[in-house]
Amino acid sequence: MAKSTAVAKVSEDNAVVVLPDFMREDAGLGMEGVDRSSATLPRISLMHPTSSPVTNGEAKPGNFYHKELGDLGDEVTVVPVYAETGYTLWDPSGDNGAPLARGRKNEKDVWVWEPSNTKFEVVTQSGKEVWDTKGSIAESKLTHWPKGNPPPPGKETLNFLFVLPEVGPHAFGVFTFSKSAFPVGGKMRDNIAFRGAGGPSFALKYKLTSTATTAKNGKKHLIPSFSFAGINDDFEVYTGCKAIHSRVRETGLYGMAEDSDHGGGDSIVATTEY
Repeated sequence: MAKSTAVAKVSEDNAVVVLPDFMREDAGLGMEGVDRSSATLPRISLMHPTSSPVTNGEAKPGNFYHKELGDLGDEVTVVPVYAETGYTLWDPSGDNGAPLARGRKNEKDVWVWEPSNTKFEVVTQSGKEVWDTKGSIAESKLTHWPKGNPPPPGKETLNFLFVLPEVGPHAFGVFTFSKSAFPVGGKMRDNIAFRGAGGPSFALKYKLTSTATTAKNGKKHLIPSFSFAGINDDFEVYTGCKAIHSRVRETGLYGMAEDSDHGGGDSIVATTEY
């Protein structure tokens, strides 16, 4: 697979104004009265052939895509700013569309589905089923995998907030490692902990590359692979990452990352060109 050398550019409408240093200590002032509960973080996603951006001609299958920046190519440099565990309840239709529900911890520190106490009528390989998210993830048993039974519909995920240093210090997005890409996210988490011992995660740079793999069921998938790309020694990028981290660490990523229908970290290869 040929690697793209294109670097996404921020459009003039979305470009971030770089303020003088003396203004940065007053970041956020003037917007205290705005409800941020509906604020969203854009996603970085790995495209599959039926993703909306692909069918709309905005991206190519097998490439990474960002809602504001567009097609990023099949290799992108990232700086990990923040990571958290999550859960996703996927639609079994197989179209890799937007999830039915996402997991979060409530005020009692209990993992719940959002929406909770909701029933979904779905069609699986076993026929018609009703999935009930109930009052908690544990109660719903949608992540429970009894021995000898098919995998559960609810999947654990790893969500990373990445900055794209080749675009700029204020270009960021959330990437979700899920399904067959979940182990890749776990290895990346462990690699960050090992390499970044004694320093923050955003001191490091990595390359994400779109990679074809074959699952046990014989289906080919595109998953992200990663490789260490060095120290994030650009002062402007580093300070930008630090500022973003300070804003996100209090609230986490839940509820801030956009729900989109352009997939996550795992995509089915529907053609043979990969």
